[in-house]
Amino acid sequence: MSKSQENTPRRHATRIISLGFAVVITLMLVLAATTLMRLDRIRESLREIAEDHTVHAQLAHRMYDASRERAFLLFRGVNEDDPFLADALAMRFRELAVEFSQARQTLLKQNLISAEMALLKRQGKAAEDTMLQQDLVLGLVFAGNRDKAQEMLAKHALPAQEGVLSAIDLLIKLQHREVERASKRAAEQEREAYLLLLIGTAVATLLSVWIAYYVRQNMSGLMHKLSDKS
Repeated sequence: MSKSQENTPRRHATRIISLGFAVVITLMLVLAATTLMRLDRIRESLREIAEDHTVHAQLAHRMYDASRERAFLLFRGVNEDDPFLADALAMRFRELAVEFSQARQTLLKQNLISAEMALLKRQGKAAEDTMLQQDLVLGLVFAGNRDKAQEMLAKHALPAQEGVLSAIDLLIKLQHREVERASKRAAEQEREAYLLLLIGTAVATLLSVWIAYYVRQNMSGLMHKLSDKS
């Protein structure tokens, strides 16, 4: 057998071993890149939770609290005998209107989904009617017509206020659902990343074992040939 014929199996084995290592390295690089991409998606989902819907929920809570306190102050003002205290309650009542408006305007500047916009539109329509009723009640209070103010408060102002609170409550619940949905999506992406990492590691390990076995077999054959020549 010529020397060239003897070297042919060696060259073939070398190419197979090199190809095997190249496949393993490529697989590990692809696995690392894919895992990093998935981790970026997870971070994006967490950012969405921290920066978007959580902020929306906080603003909606501010609106809800201000609206509830306004209803309470209006009720106290209607039933307050001291005119000075009634005036102070009315002043705080108007301050809360400003706070409510600021929270709403800030919320409208956020990146809102269509469901949030629909609820804010519904709340805005209910608020227009509510503010009209509340102003009429306050006007009757300061005009000294308390009985009429109490009647309008019970029949019109408070029911209208419930429409505002209902819309804001739905908005808060929507934020909680969106946060929960984003959390689930992040958890699913994390599980997928771990699963992909596990599968890729298993495949790379099997390839490495096969390469080691192949090298061992070839080395064994080579040693036998060297022994025979000796």
